[in-house]
Amino acid sequence: KPGVNIWRRFHWSPDGRSFIGSAVGQKPRMYQIDAATGQATIVVDGGSQPVWSRDGQGILYVKLPTSRIVQRDLQTQDEKDVVAPGNPLFDGRLDFWFDPSPDGRQLALLGAPNGQSMALWLISVDGGGSREQLKVNTPGTFGGSLVWTRDGKLVLFTQQGGDEKQRGLWYISASGGEPRKVALSGVEAKNVTRFAMHPDGKQLALTAQGTGKSEVWAVANFLPPLAESAPATAAAAAARQQPVPAGPSTRQVWADAVDYSPLMGAASPDGKYLAYVDWQSGHVAVRELATGTNRRLSKQ
Repeated sequence: KPGVNIWRRFHWSPDGRSFIGSAVGQKPRMYQIDAATGQATIVVDGGSQPVWSRDGQGILYVKLPTSRIVQRDLQTQDEKDVVAPGNPLFDGRLDFWFDPSPDGRQLALLGAPNGQSMALWLISVDGGGSREQLKVNTPGTFGGSLVWTRDGKLVLFTQQGGDEKQRGLWYISASGGEPRKVALSGVEAKNVTRFAMHPDGKQLALTAQGTGKSEVWAVANFLPPLAESAPATAAAAAARQQPVPAGPSTRQVWADAVDYSPLMGAASPDGKYLAYVDWQSGHVAVRELATGTNRRLSKQ
């Protein structure tokens, strides 16, 4: 068990064999943790918020103290800047999230230009500039998670704080347009914090933060047909001779997860496991969601 006080933002490798996370101790560090053995290896000193590259050969992370987002090849240790301060105009001192597109050519960044708004940008990894896809000017609004759909056409994100009615899971087209909120049943949208995409692109594992507990839910049928430009109706579907798409289906897979913190945990790529921190002991653990079996990885 590394000598750290706080773990943040676990992310599983594309092959599901390990996960990375940033830790705060005597010095900010990022570790790669073997999901089978619990072996923790330092990946970068002085960085935070690591995210895997799509090919699994490198990571993108925030280089401290400048809040630059850089890409590192884990084999050669070579680095290049992806996002420098000021482009786009987000405040690196405030909470922000980012995720590379499936083709690796763009970075979706969800952050705050200031404490009074939240924005979503798409940024060219090769230095082609950025464009603002969304801006929410409600004071106190911030993002809680961000991911691309597997075909690269949509970006999903969570909206928190601000207007309670606007909290929850949203998506927006990468080509522009208005965002849409995903209607969820069983779980209160205002409590949704983080989520992970299943490799098939058809399911999500999301966490909901309640009073004194957290919950983990599985969600399917969460997006309408991509060709649909307006909410589907029975009449419109009949005119196109297409069925009305089923609404999102939700299934609770972990209730009363009192020791689990949504700032730290993450679902594995196959949706079978959750890497998390036991808040009472500080140990890193993996939970098998189907059986409810918890396996502690840190040894001391």
